[in-house]
Amino acid sequence: MEQDLAVIAGATIIMTRASALNRTPQLDGPQVSLVPLSLEQVEALCRHSADPSLWTWWIREPPIEATVMRREVEAALASRDAGSRIPFAIYHRGRSEHIGSTSLWNYDAKHRSIEIGEVDPVRWTADRLN
Repeated sequence: MEQDLAVIAGATIIMTRASALNRTPQLDGPQVSLVPLSLEQVEALCRHSADPSLWTWWIREPPIEATVMRREVEAALASRDAGSRIPFAIYHRGRSEHIGSTSLWNYDAKHRSIEIGEVDPVRWTADRLN
């Protein structure tokens, strides 16, 4: 099988087409872990997304309410199941809580590239977590 490398926050994972489909690895960095995104994290993610100013440039309905956050997570999981996205929740180990989400997507085996995107919430940028 063809293998490609993606580097995220100092953690390296080996991705194959087979493992990218319905398997999300856990990636551990010095302050946070990227853990598989799940519907069980919706409530925790809502705690950190309630500030409307976080979503100034968001083109969809901001995931401030639990129903909207649930739709966002469901969409991320559907993209994962389709093989086009690997969604993560960002777990802050020092605070013992999920503080946001991010994804790997648009995997391109030919050019050995992958996009890292949709890191939320942006307020953690000052803490070097984005």
